[in-house]
Amino acid sequence: MAVLITGGAGFIGSHVADRLLARGEIVVALDALDEQVHPEGRWPSYLDRRVIRVKGNIADRDSVMAAFDAASDLDSPIDRVIHLAAVVGVGQSAYEIERYVSENVSATAALFESLVEIGGIRRVVTAGSMSCYGEGLYEWILPGGMRRTGKGVIRSESDLAKRKWDAVLPYHANPSHRWTPVGTNEQTPFVCTSVYAETKRSQEELTRLVFGPRGISWSVARFFNVYGARQSVSNPYTGVAAIFSSQIRSGRAPTIYEDGDQSRDFIDVRDVAAAVVALLDSEGAIGAFNVGTGQRTSIRDLAEALLRVYGREDLGVEIRGTYRVGDVRHCFADAGRLVDLGWNPTIGLDSGLADLARWVESVEVDDRTDRAHQTLVSKGMVR
Repeated sequence: MAVLITGGAGFIGSHVADRLLARGEIVVALDALDEQVHPEGRWPSYLDRRVIRVKGNIADRDSVMAAFDAASDLDSPIDRVIHLAAVVGVGQSAYEIERYVSENVSATAALFESLVEIGGIRRVVTAGSMSCYGEGLYEWILPGGMRRTGKGVIRSESDLAKRKWDAVLPYHANPSHRWTPVGTNEQTPFVCTSVYAETKRSQEELTRLVFGPRGISWSVARFFNVYGARQSVSNPYTGVAAIFSSQIRSGRAPTIYEDGDQSRDFIDVRDVAAAVVALLDSEGAIGAFNVGTGQRTSIRDLAEALLRVYGREDLGVEIRGTYRVGDVRHCFADAGRLVDLGWNPTIGLDSGLADLARWVESVEVDDRTDRAHQTLVSKGMVR
């Protein structure tokens, strides 16, 4: 039997394909080869030649059928699907609204309709996103030492305009209490703060609503901030580690919004690929699973670590002191649910960033970050 990976030529998809091929699986990649990620519109050289390749859009029934036919020709029908295809980027989604909804939501609906009609699918794993959470969880300590946990409230525009960067605690938390960000678990309510996040929330819901009632096993892998080799360094809306790398390779200081103390959970793509395969194999694991390290890293610390890796500490960092609409202050993973399945992240940040740097130094870099920033400013999304 075979595995279909939508977005299989991409950054994450190609790493997942590597792991599946290494254990003897037949892998079919269905990919539109979007020019923002694949500028020449060709299959990337890093994609293993054993991957069966079908160029097409997941919204197109004939393309999906071609992927299934390609596997059947090898007498290995597709029985599992890893759905990674999506347009990504919080900032870009603010002004390319129709495109994001069309390619992430409507196209996913069309793909799922095709899968149901074709039949024979026993397991589906869909890529989710930590962006759906909005602000993460916090813990504060009451007088007497009692601890409480709650979700941070989204920062108001008036506070951000005054450059008050910290998140507001829940209404029942006294501001005088000591508080700290803690790992965000899967039970944390969603508060989407971008069009991109809303489209990823819709993909999750479609996965549950389409496959659950039909008795098809399904999971959602909620990715935190993924970085690593094969990440597009010329796409200014990709992950921040790649954006900083593009700037450093171009001899520029990494540019940081707010004050640089906002934090995220950065996870190497190889650990992410291992998590996706672990979920694919765990047919009894239904629902959403965080995919993160559980470690909190500030954006400033990430930039400084990359400067050290590239040997360009002389560049320093540029703190803009402005903010992007929809950004949150802190969010990192509690991945305990996935750890209980036997998965653990194995690649530390320093090692992973060194691997990213080797990749970046092997490819041509077109630094488009200034253009992207100016577009966001012109759209009123940076203030």
